[in-house]
Amino acid sequence: MNSHPLIISIIIVNFLIYALVSFAPPSFAEYLFSILILRPNTFLEVHSLKDFLFDTLALFGYGFLHLNFFHAAGNMAGLLIFGSALARTLSSSLTFLFLYLSSIGIAAINTIYQQHYSLGASGGVSGIMGALCAVTLFKPRIFRLYNPGVKGKSILSFSIFWLALNIILAVIPPQNGLIIPYTGIDLASVGWTTHIIGFFAGFVLASVLSLFPAKIFKSS
Repeated sequence: MNSHPLIISIIIVNFLIYALVSFAPPSFAEYLFSILILRPNTFLEVHSLKDFLFDTLALFGYGFLHLNFFHAAGNMAGLLIFGSALARTLSSSLTFLFLYLSSIGIAAINTIYQQHYSLGASGGVSGIMGALCAVTLFKPRIFRLYNPGVKGKSILSFSIFWLALNIILAVIPPQNGLIIPYTGIDLASVGWTTHIIGFFAGFVLASVLSLFPAKIFKSS
């Protein structure tokens, strides 16, 4: 599957921020985390212009923040595969919109319901995956036109399995101490619900988009 320039650019920015956090002095790394991580009650505890600006920065920045290399690499692999296919089918601007509308939707749910700190691109990547599933289902001819050789059924099958796994782990949360091999990430700390919300946000947005004329589906 050929990569798309937009997706490569986003991946580079993610790894640059990861490198900056990893190799910067500890005090600076902690400061970056403090301003980019998505906190509970985002925008609900704004007492000054500074609070508003920091919350806005976190709203768009938390997706670029990762715990370790494996966390970043896993998210970027998903973005490369699903994001490139979506960007070729729709456009760079629409793909970027799906990525960040999903992230903003997750931020809203986190503020109202989940009440925990969030970071990482997995929610936005989930939105990309959901959007690609909708395009595969409702605009299959256009999907095949811009993605020759890519099997829509394979994308749907993987996405259904991935979504079912996330739903199971969200309904039956893993116990603390179960570590994902080679990553150091505790299964109990993963935002399974965030992934589900992101997926359906992307799916619904792309489903609505599919009602419009096919000319809006174009590669760029």
